[in-house]
Amino acid sequence: MVSGNFRLLNAHALTYLTINPGDLIHVTVFGRHVVLANSLSVASELFERRSRIYSDRPELTMLTMMGWDFNLAFKHYDDPLWKRHRKVFQRFFGSRSPISIQPIQEGQAQELLRQLADTPDLFFLHTRNYAASIIMHAVCGHEIIQKNTYLIKLATDAVDTLSEEVFFGAQVLFAFPSRECDLLLEIGILDVNAQLVKHLPEWFPGGAFKVLARETRQVTSTLQNIPVDLVKKSVASGSTIPCLTTELLELPDSKSEDALHESDIKALTATAFAGGIHTVESPLKSFFLAMVLYPEAQRRGKAEIDRVIGPGRLPTFQDQASLPYINAMCKEILRWHPSVPLGVAHSLLAEDEYEGYYIPKDTTVLSNIWAISRDERVYSEPDLFIPERFLNSDGTLNDGDSSFVFGFGRRVCPGRHMAEATIFMAVASVLSVYRISKAKDIFGRDIQVKEEYSSTGLITGPLPFRCSISPRSEEAKILLNNFS
Repeated sequence: MVSGNFRLLNAHALTYLTINPGDLIHVTVFGRHVVLANSLSVASELFERRSRIYSDRPELTMLTMMGWDFNLAFKHYDDPLWKRHRKVFQRFFGSRSPISIQPIQEGQAQELLRQLADTPDLFFLHTRNYAASIIMHAVCGHEIIQKNTYLIKLATDAVDTLSEEVFFGAQVLFAFPSRECDLLLEIGILDVNAQLVKHLPEWFPGGAFKVLARETRQVTSTLQNIPVDLVKKSVASGSTIPCLTTELLELPDSKSEDALHESDIKALTATAFAGGIHTVESPLKSFFLAMVLYPEAQRRGKAEIDRVIGPGRLPTFQDQASLPYINAMCKEILRWHPSVPLGVAHSLLAEDEYEGYYIPKDTTVLSNIWAISRDERVYSEPDLFIPERFLNSDGTLNDGDSSFVFGFGRRVCPGRHMAEATIFMAVASVLSVYRISKAKDIFGRDIQVKEEYSSTGLITGPLPFRCSISPRSEEAKILLNNFS
């Protein structure tokens, strides 16, 4: 076990922790214990085999002040709402969902292709719209989203604020914004009692976070209320909207402890919005970056699509089992640059011992997803994008997996299967009709692209870059024209 000081734990420190790993890393946060599980074996042992005591969340004061305490991801393990809400997510976003999501994913993949044809330079925006549209269509229905597209911006802006304004290491303690934490540390308040900070007036030095909390709370309240209210109004007018919200609203009333109230439904829909966008958006941005930096992987992916599907149609989910290289590419996209490099913090419900190390009750425990993805004992040349690492010598998929990016144990992301399917459909569809390459400057020279990612925030993704996205053949042009 390695020990250190939390003030040194920032985005850049992840590189150090990966180069100089201990399977278990310990840091001190103002006298509180924080442990990072730095390998897949340790994370699996703690979060899965010992999930009974490793499934709680730390108290995140700032997130509550911002109105994010409705979110399933941040609820305490002993909160009755956590079990009730998770059961709903497992039912509606699992393999036996009563709502049909695949037609939504295939339809929105075609919309993504249309948007790329019209404005290819806006591919960052299009990947965001693709991710947001799918989850919001599944939750609220096509009719509602078509008439209220502002809901997409509302949801993405809310999650951006959560990720960007709350520094990524803050989840291990109180989740105060990094700028205010720095100032409060300088004047000595946060070291004395961080809980006192939430009672500071907005005008006090370092108190600007309270303005952020108040403004964000208004957004999260809108995110919970407006979508459900719109669906209820539409249903009352006689419309039939097959989606998660109508399914939940039509459940029979019950007095059991598992009964859903309207407040539950609002929390569930808002949680789906918040969790279903960036888990797809960030990997798809990484996909475009990888295709520019690793053209041989793009060539192999296209060759497989041409061999299995041909030029006359777009991929469907019926083709997925016949596209092992595309599946391997999707696995590698998730591993190459995990979108949540430290996962979401767990908290220990009871004291524990691991390989001779005593871990006190209430210790914050993080799954170091970044370190796991860079473990050279598992992945050779881990910094490189190599889909073949997930293939056998005969080209079939091996047992390798990158699903660890979605978390572990009882806190694993309940929408992971939907996210993986959404990523697959976008990757296969884009490669079937487009060529992705380096953009040219005014002199016809290649514009070099760097592998640069945001280094702050709970969620990371590629920094903006330029590339060329164009139809890859005459057949592709015809196909694009047909469904446009």
